[in-house]
Amino acid sequence: MIGPRCAAIVLIDAGVAACGGGLAPVSSPSPPLADAAQVSAVEHRVEDAFGTPALQSLAILAPLLRVDPPMASAPPIRATVVACDRAAGTGSLPLPRSLGPPSSINPPVGSVIPDSLLRRVFVWDSTAQAYQASFDSSGPATGVRFLLYTVGVASPATPLTPVGWLDLSGTGTPLLTVQNHVVNGATPNADYTVTAWGAQHADTGIVAGSVKLGSDVFTFTDSTSHVGSQVEISTSIARGSPGLRILLVATHTALDAYDGFYDFDYTLTQSGETVRVQGHVTTYCLVPVIDGTVSVNGVTFAQVTNQGTVVRPDGESLPADQTQAILDLYYGEERLFGWLAGFYTPTAQFLPP
Repeated sequence: MIGPRCAAIVLIDAGVAACGGGLAPVSSPSPPLADAAQVSAVEHRVEDAFGTPALQSLAILAPLLRVDPPMASAPPIRATVVACDRAAGTGSLPLPRSLGPPSSINPPVGSVIPDSLLRRVFVWDSTAQAYQASFDSSGPATGVRFLLYTVGVASPATPLTPVGWLDLSGTGTPLLTVQNHVVNGATPNADYTVTAWGAQHADTGIVAGSVKLGSDVFTFTDSTSHVGSQVEISTSIARGSPGLRILLVATHTALDAYDGFYDFDYTLTQSGETVRVQGHVTTYCLVPVIDGTVSVNGVTFAQVTNQGTVVRPDGESLPADQTQAILDLYYGEERLFGWLAGFYTPTAQFLPP
């Protein structure tokens, strides 16, 4: 899904030595993606944290993680449709226009979880093909728990195999705010808060928190918007040591189960090197057509086309490690989009229809 890039331009810096008035040796900065293996390693570490079995399960099962019956006592929240300004074919991905400041929203009051369901654990019922509240009351005191399972295409795989759980708790004051806690196996994996407004299928949420894997802690802030079948996210991810910053802005529009459009802009900065991949993917009958570009430190570097062909701007091949690093970023951002979209979805059920 990444687009082609141009050849790298190497700038030579000349320094003047302070000692003896002589010129310091002329040095050339490392060429772009000089340590391509490190770029791949960093991308893989991010994916390892955001793509644990529990979070992969959450991404697939998110639309099914519903409290039944849905909350009916909350006053309605005024809905405003997101207006997307993206010009067709430009690849420009501005954020959607605001749904309005929080003060303009009529918020619900009280817990988003009915008192009768507090502490209940929801499990998958293969007969009903839906989550049902069990008699297990080991869930959070102020919310509910959903077991997460290994997944098939769009539902838990058979036989049911738990891989962790999601805890949901929250209130509607002053806004619809839901605290989420994900455990992978028996290990804490993600803690984040979702603040949402609008109405179902025309809504926006701010998702903020952290994902943990071993000693790595990734903090993130994400804006997610839904308008019908279109999902748009804008995310910033950081890790303090060693320094890492990731920015992802992407929009996916599903025309049906087989066709759709995906635009993305993904930037990874690590150790003073910034790699950016931008592009469009048009899918027709499940066959993707890719058009994208790659830049390193602001210089056009490569192109990605068709089913993942990576070439320099002049059409020549790149070294194998550089090609692999670009493909790792390209496919990684697509997976990251899916996982982040799943973080928000369970909260939207508490918005008015």
